[in-house]
Amino acid sequence: MIERLTECNFKLNRPAECSNTTVKEQSSAYIYRNHADDSAMDTDCSTSTGVIDAESFAEDEETEQVPVVIPLAHKIYYNDLVMKIIIGYIGNFKDRCNVELSSKRLRKLSRLCEYKPLRGSYDLLEATFQNADERLSFCLAGNKVDVPILIASRRRMINYGTLTNTQLPQTLDKISRYFDRIAGQMRRLRIGGLIHWEDVIGLLPNHQIVITSDFIKLVVEKCTKVDRLCLRNACIDHDAVQLMLADTTNFRRNLKELCLHSIWFDDLDDCDKFTAAFLPPKLRSLHLSDCCNKMLNLMAQELTRRAQTIDFCYMSLDAKSFDQAKPPRHAFRDLIGKSNRVAIEMRANCKSDYMFHALKDITRFDKVVWLELSLDKGCISSGRYAGAFKRLQRLTNLETLRISGHGYSISSSTMADLCHSLSVLTRLKEFVLRNAAWHLKEADYALLAQTLRKLTILGLDRCQFLTNAHLLTIIQNCPDLEAIYLVKCPRLTCRCLREALDRCQRLRALTAVGFPHIDQFVYNAIVDSRRTPELRSASLSGHKRPLESETEDRLRQRFPVVFALGKDKYAPRDFTYRMAREGYERYFDWVGKFGVCVSCRQYVNSSDDDEIN
Repeated sequence: MIERLTECNFKLNRPAECSNTTVKEQSSAYIYRNHADDSAMDTDCSTSTGVIDAESFAEDEETEQVPVVIPLAHKIYYNDLVMKIIIGYIGNFKDRCNVELSSKRLRKLSRLCEYKPLRGSYDLLEATFQNADERLSFCLAGNKVDVPILIASRRRMINYGTLTNTQLPQTLDKISRYFDRIAGQMRRLRIGGLIHWEDVIGLLPNHQIVITSDFIKLVVEKCTKVDRLCLRNACIDHDAVQLMLADTTNFRRNLKELCLHSIWFDDLDDCDKFTAAFLPPKLRSLHLSDCCNKMLNLMAQELTRRAQTIDFCYMSLDAKSFDQAKPPRHAFRDLIGKSNRVAIEMRANCKSDYMFHALKDITRFDKVVWLELSLDKGCISSGRYAGAFKRLQRLTNLETLRISGHGYSISSSTMADLCHSLSVLTRLKEFVLRNAAWHLKEADYALLAQTLRKLTILGLDRCQFLTNAHLLTIIQNCPDLEAIYLVKCPRLTCRCLREALDRCQRLRALTAVGFPHIDQFVYNAIVDSRRTPELRSASLSGHKRPLESETEDRLRQRFPVVFALGKDKYAPRDFTYRMAREGYERYFDWVGKFGVCVSCRQYVNSSDDDEIN
């Protein structure tokens, strides 16, 4: 890059001494100086006045005359501002190391200048399992480092039953050098779990990482500017808990957002100490999943003792959250009272009625802005949810409502109560009905279509009797739709897709899975930026007819990644997508799935076989 700048300056401001040189000589007039002797160069820089004596570079009789371009390279190299800008855009760690090894001056400047992202972000460090083996991958803006890490399943096998609470020395050394480079810019830290796509397709094991004292000491000392911490599927040992409670650095004080998903401890007393004492004093956002009732109550008590109120609280509640909670609303009542805005996800259990009672009590709080209900098998004969759905109208500030069924289907009477509540919820922006409408008829969908208004996100999955007329009514009532998800609705045709693309001018994402045929008019609307100016994602899957080459080229010109998957895996155009089809359709099945954190957007409720003995 320095040589390119030199070439441009040389061509624009050619010295008088070079006026008689040929074009070939001018184009090759570069000085590639060896900076092996950095001390000598630094001495020259300190005594230089900015003017180089031409006589000092006089050529011998045996050497040819070279144009004088040394002053330009000299000034660029010793200009701290220019060199910091150039070095800052070298985002790859290996390339940055090579720059630092070239000279002492560049090494010093490299340590002072920040990384300027060309892609990704340098404020988010995500340490997840991206390999089948027991290695944790530290990823930041395209840079990836794999280190061996201690997991729960291997913990007792190392020393024949004795707990091992230390990491490998080479692991800590590698992580320390990694933190040294980006600790000053890092603001968000996520440790443990799998990345979203790998967790959905289920190809990698979700190991349970062990947070040891030496590991947490390294994090506390290096990551002093982190204000968002996320721990997923992790076991915090006793020594690590003691170290975190005795922390005198600014690590805990600076935290403003805390995510705890599937956290385990060696001792129950450690759970009490950690929950009561680790809550940051500046906490503004709290995200919890797979937490016991005791942890929820302790956090609420600590916030009450401090007279502290948080802005946002996300809770993913299951059977464990209601254990030993009598009545069930006590599992989250106090924590909701200490939050301004609340997002709740609840999974029903066929063996217990806790969700029914909790749903009745949760409607007494107007702080809930996000509600997702996952109804498991065994609830199909229960008519109690009809009354609970009718009480949803009390959630006056509700913005997102997702209903997901796994063997459960809401009845016509339940749909009537649900539609009555939807008509009252004027702030509702997102509605998703997934795999819970097997028993609904056309009249039920007609009532739903007339009820939904002013939505921005609509998701309908496995709606057997949903027709084009119903969907067109929803589109007319919701002209500001930004995302439409239609998954395996057999009575829908391309007509509804064409109407959605033409009428919804703010549409940014369109998903159509299971359509038997998608005509050329739909593709023309997708690739035409004048008809769909805001469209950023188009996902089509399940159609029989193979994609034409011309249409595929036009799709690739507008979208960097195109998924147009057909059923015929042996068709020439669709064969390349055959391996991706199954995983991608499972991705759409995931829409509305239980256990996705609102903050880190990760599926956090999938612990593996790692157990704490």
